[in-house]
Amino acid sequence: MAVYPWIKTSDKTYEQQYGFMERFFTRFLGEEGVPSQFTIMATVEFRVAGAQSDDLESRLRKTWRAMRYNSPSVAALSGPKGKIYRIPNDVALADWETTTFKRHPPGTTAEKLFGSIDRAALITLHFLPGAGNAPDAHQIVLQAEHQNIDGRGVFYLIHRFWTVFTTPSLLSTPPFGDEWTRLPPAMDDLLSLPAQPSPADHSLAAEWIAPLASVTPLGILIPASHSPTQLPTTSLRALLRLSQLETAALIAACKAHSLTVTSAWVAALALALAAAQTTSGQPLPADAALVSFATCDMRRYFPHATFDPTSAPVACYHAAIPTALRIDGGKASFLDLAAEMKHEFHGGSVTAARGRAWAPFVGLMGDVVVAAATAAGSGNARRSAPLISSLGVVDDFVEKSYDGEGGEVEVLDVWIADTMMSSTNLWMLHTWDGMLNLSVTYNEAYFPVGLMEGVLERIWEELRSGLGLVL
Repeated sequence: MAVYPWIKTSDKTYEQQYGFMERFFTRFLGEEGVPSQFTIMATVEFRVAGAQSDDLESRLRKTWRAMRYNSPSVAALSGPKGKIYRIPNDVALADWETTTFKRHPPGTTAEKLFGSIDRAALITLHFLPGAGNAPDAHQIVLQAEHQNIDGRGVFYLIHRFWTVFTTPSLLSTPPFGDEWTRLPPAMDDLLSLPAQPSPADHSLAAEWIAPLASVTPLGILIPASHSPTQLPTTSLRALLRLSQLETAALIAACKAHSLTVTSAWVAALALALAAAQTTSGQPLPADAALVSFATCDMRRYFPHATFDPTSAPVACYHAAIPTALRIDGGKASFLDLAAEMKHEFHGGSVTAARGRAWAPFVGLMGDVVVAAATAAGSGNARRSAPLISSLGVVDDFVEKSYDGEGGEVEVLDVWIADTMMSSTNLWMLHTWDGMLNLSVTYNEAYFPVGLMEGVLERIWEELRSGLGLVL
């Protein structure tokens, strides 16, 4: 029996209480209309050819409306304790579209939007005509609170969006009324988690997170000139994109050492943070370690016979695993660190027993992340608090072109960033079109642009030297 079902609370209203991961993210929500922590911003740069380029905005709006019918929780309202979905009449549907589809004036780019975005109550699609880097290219940006969707879910949604856009039969939706049957199940229920964790589950959660408290966290020192006394508001993103040649060489080297790209990247991040700390004049303790949480796509644990991720359910279906990667005072080798992370990511961390302890573990994780954010908000933070997210090969989920009746959509770029309203940094990794993208999102109140770009360069340097790359 489902613990978190969608319950009909009135004639056309359905509600679902938050599960363990949604409860985590709602701890960080700011007020509507002001910047908020963990707002996910997913950007697609695209070009349209043929008849589909005619009245592009109108076709995008029709697609957005069809997406609500296909994935109705895209229109769910996030309340304090759960989500609320209302079956719309024609007036309500028009109001929703007006509220959640935003066309921006020329000169607005996804990067600018990311740095100035305020929290919205509903998932919103931004259309930025002519904002692409390539000729005749545009951008769309999906804005959502993280309790509503995760990065991998965004990729499924993008794929479905362009499939609908290029398929006339999918653009015409039946009258709304039965779409509530496609409201997505809670992750807790897909994992068959108990309604109340047992004392043993709580003990497992405490044991799982305990190593983080036994080490000294690595982090980037916050410059004295960037110690804010007021609430920070502007998130920024730094990017280092490898060429296809560099990416291919990196992947080949990882395979030669029986490593994954993600495990090698995390090892390089740990060593880069250590270098940043020593460069700033801070001593490196013997127990220094990369203390973090790495996102984990939970769909791999769902019942495959009944769950289809390609249907693009809009829900938060990821969690995170703890990382306490000791660097032995800077003496640990890159290859040893990468091998340790590979073990953690491939079964060493998520054991069968711990699989029942997700709810209490994520509750403890929230305490750790909140403590870091609170220190930042009070001006007491002295160094960054890193989080880790590897989104994999985006090409496995989003196609480079979508052919349809009368034209074609060419997808030129896809990237995701999360807003940061504290000294927390989100270090991200993904591959698109054969090119590895190393990025970090952070708040400008704490860190200068050049500092973060320098750490990205150091990560690439650690990857090259650690893997013995010759380019």
